[in-house]
Amino acid sequence: MHAEQSGLRLGLQALSGRVSLVASTPGLRWRIAGATSWRQAAGRVLVRGWDTTRLADGPYRLELRDETGAMTQTLSIRNHTPLVDSPLANASAGLDTRSTDARAVVAVFAHRSYEPGQVAVLHLEHHYPVVLLDILHVGPEQKPTIGNETIDGVTVAGPFLVTGGPDEIRVRVGDWESGVYAARLSAPGRVGFAPFVLRPAVLGRNRVAVVQPTNTWQAYNYRDANGDGRPDTWYFDSSFYTVDMSRPFLDRGVPPHFRAYDLGFLRWLAHSGRHVDMLSQEDLEQIPGDRLARLYRLIVFPGHHEYVTTAEYNAVQRFRDLGGNLAFLSANNFFSRVDRDGDRITRIGRWRDLGRPESALVGVQYFAWSHGKPAQPFVLTGAAAASWLFAGTGLAPGAHLGWFGIEVDERTPASPASVRVLATIPNAFGDRLPAEMSYYETSAGAKVFAAGAFTLAGPAARNPTIERMLDNLWRRLTAEPAL
Repeated sequence: MHAEQSGLRLGLQALSGRVSLVASTPGLRWRIAGATSWRQAAGRVLVRGWDTTRLADGPYRLELRDETGAMTQTLSIRNHTPLVDSPLANASAGLDTRSTDARAVVAVFAHRSYEPGQVAVLHLEHHYPVVLLDILHVGPEQKPTIGNETIDGVTVAGPFLVTGGPDEIRVRVGDWESGVYAARLSAPGRVGFAPFVLRPAVLGRNRVAVVQPTNTWQAYNYRDANGDGRPDTWYFDSSFYTVDMSRPFLDRGVPPHFRAYDLGFLRWLAHSGRHVDMLSQEDLEQIPGDRLARLYRLIVFPGHHEYVTTAEYNAVQRFRDLGGNLAFLSANNFFSRVDRDGDRITRIGRWRDLGRPESALVGVQYFAWSHGKPAQPFVLTGAAAASWLFAGTGLAPGAHLGWFGIEVDERTPASPASVRVLATIPNAFGDRLPAEMSYYETSAGAKVFAAGAFTLAGPAARNPTIERMLDNLWRRLTAEPAL
């Protein structure tokens, strides 16, 4: 949308309810919704990320002045659609410009998890006059997921047609299997997803719990929810300590790295016929360790489980101390303490610096990431000591296994004395230290496996060798102790 008068030129560009004003002459005075200011603005953005979503639909007048005269322009605000088709001109307005909001229905569930029978509230970021909604169970789908901005699954409810541009949609959760689900929302020229965890109505229905890394998903969410032009994550600004768990994800609502870090294990569970109690991190931290030990034989942390509250750490450590088994299928687990306050988590510090090194629980802990260097294979070193893990794979000591990396773990002096290294990535990423796949048992009968690198839960889970290893691991860690 452009207008010219008295030698002035104004460019107005908008995307999903956020407006930028771009001027080509200096000394402009602008007035928007009663606010007045001055800018030396030749070729610069006068207003960055002005949020129109709280304004009622209808006409608004923009007024700009300089020495040569005045210009007014009528802006029609319709919050259910972009004001113009062009993207924001100024990429420095924040990394939201990298997202696909222009082609997305942007939405988020009010909570990270629900149980059957509850009403799940889905918040819409903008007004969409017509939305087609269905609910997907992620994992049982037959076709592979292509691309990082989509979620596939088997439809368990819908499609439902929602009209009238509501701010929220209420969805009755069915008596579906515990797992990861997503709302798929479609509107003309748009599609978006909003994931949630479906926990069981009665905990302990299955003897295995799988915990999704819901804190890490939001820690890596670069959405600028407060509109200050800066992504709301400590990965953009190290002085930023608190993230909002209630934000929609960028990339059409798909959690960061979901296909690479999480999806493979969900598909393995479904297609191998395993049934589990799926939990969010908030679910887990509300269950004391003594109760966890009564409910479950095994707890699996398949994804990037980096940010952990004290309550969660205490519960999992107590579970292990009482003989509960643990499996960590990625790396860099239990790295940082976060404190939860409602929908916000605040980063406090590294657990190892707070006197609780994560290697004492996991067996190994993070020491390096790839800095873009290529993945490397594991080399089996302890195959004989863990013949149960590699049984049926054809792998022997010295054999190479897959391609792994991104982040890697190693033992430390705090690691349990019984830790055994099963495979290594020698000289991982040139750090002169090996990444270590590990396993240990405790006197209480607990068995703890850690992959030591990213990741057994991603695309590698579709590899027949890794599938067999996961099957062997599952059998070993779910077996009830002999009487």
